[in-house]
Amino acid sequence: AILVKDTHLDAIDRDLELVMQRIVAAGGDPRFVEIEVESPEEALELCKVFSKALDEGLHTIGVLLLDNMNAGAIGEAMNLVRRNGFYDKFLFEASGGINGENILEYARTGVDILSMGSLTSGVESVDMSMKVG
Repeated sequence: AILVKDTHLDAIDRDLELVMQRIVAAGGDPRFVEIEVESPEEALELCKVFSKALDEGLHTIGVLLLDNMNAGAIGEAMNLVRRNGFYDKFLFEASGGINGENILEYARTGVDILSMGSLTSGVESVDMSMKVG
């Protein structure tokens, strides 16, 4: 799998075509490629670039990571993706700021995957040991 986060994109001036060219040039057979976007417009742009790479022979599952966007912005991104015919071509993951209180709001946007750091952050560990003699 390949994960391209915002810091990777920032290093190449958020050039989505360049990152896709590098993924294709690297070869290999990634089971999925997940790329983070930071706005509805960037999500649509990535869908276009990713779709072109898939049409040209890249064989992978494409995932867009809608990270640290509020549910309204993610809903807007999903509407753009649907209107432009990309909704069924990719998987969409929402993460960042999702918790038990707002999860339904994010689920209603139509994303496929919801990631909640709140499931593990702040959990108290249990000190256990097993002695074998």
